[in-house]
Amino acid sequence: MTVTEGATRSVTHEVVGGAVVLRTKAGSATYIYKGGVFDADLFTEASVAHALSVGLVAEVAAPVVEKPKATAAKAAAKPQP
Repeated sequence: MTVTEGATRSVTHEVVGGAVVLRTKAGSATYIYKGGVFDADLFTEASVAHALSVGLVAEVAAPVVEKPKATAAKAAAKPQP
């Protein structure tokens, strides 16, 4: 898959075990059940690493999110020098 210029891609994770409990960066615990997809940036590195090491979660590529482009109307509305 090709990422277009200006697009961003993040790595998310999917729960492949029955459930996982992850520690948030704010310090609370979150339960996520099988099939749940989450952004690892929201959780502590240690809790995600542990869940990966015991096979409870797997990395999956997040969809590519493209930055919105200026529409032709907006471009035409800009004053010309």
